[in-house]
Amino acid sequence: MRAVPVLADVGDAAAVEAMVGQALAELGAIDVLVCNAAIRPHRAITETSLDDWQPRCSAVNLHSAFYLARAVVPAMKERRRGSIIAIGGQSSLTGRPNTAAVTAAKTGLLGLVRGARRRAGALRCPRQHGDSRLHGYRAALRRVVSGVSARRPRERRSS
Repeated sequence: MRAVPVLADVGDAAAVEAMVGQALAELGAIDVLVCNAAIRPHRAITETSLDDWQPRCSAVNLHSAFYLARAVVPAMKERRRGSIIAIGGQSSLTGRPNTAAVTAAKTGLLGLVRGARRRAGALRCPRQHGDSRLHGYRAALRRVVSGVSARRPRERRSS
């Protein structure tokens, strides 16, 4: 298995398209997409700036996964194989104090993955729809439990 590091602003749809194009040119195919980009502004709703909410938090934590999946799924469908793995957190299910922006984005990520998985056929009934992997690719959200992974300190508001 090979990987190609490509630097891009994943919150920008055009940058993601260019990044995926570069990876496809070097690799020929993308078999696994891991959506792991995240920022974590931990502030109360009343202290969360509009810039922290949109474009920062939602663009990086949610929109990036949409842009990436949108860019790689057509080739995965054509080859009838591939996996999309999004990294989420417990906040997508339970919420946590002072994480409204992160929780909203990660809950949206959970919905995005569920929708992609339904479209891929992973949840379709084989009796009604034939092959349970109708389009040949898979999508899943993996929750990271606090304390299990090493993380950078919380993002702080810039001065």
